[in-house]
Amino acid sequence: MNNSVYYSYRGNILIPKKISIYNYEIEDNKESKNKIFQKFFKMIEETKKYESQYQNRVYYLLFKNNYGNFIHCLLARKKAFNKRDIIEDNIVEIEDNDYPYVNIFIELKSQKFLIESNTSVFENYDTCKKVIENII
Repeated sequence: MNNSVYYSYRGNILIPKKISIYNYEIEDNKESKNKIFQKFFKMIEETKKYESQYQNRVYYLLFKNNYGNFIHCLLARKKAFNKRDIIEDNIVEIEDNDYPYVNIFIELKSQKFLIESNTSVFENYDTCKKVIENII
């Protein structure tokens, strides 16, 4: 049986004190922050895939399932590699892509995250957290 290790985090939406066109109608309270958080994950559920870049790498947040107050997503990192194939009587190098991923479970009401630890995708579990921060 495969035992996975998960790290837990709690999200915290910060609304800047300085008013701008992006936050002038947003109240800095629990209800507004919960609406923003839930609206983002509703968008992920509807679009099924969200692409983001972090430190020159491409990441995808993919919607997997909705369990009521819990959302299951996959966070994949695009990884390009070269492979060799025999075509007729020659060896040809072809670029291909791989998408290693980790499982993420989000509890919408309290903004808690369970993030799977997988060092073949993210060497440091903190990097995965930073990628999610960047996406949101």
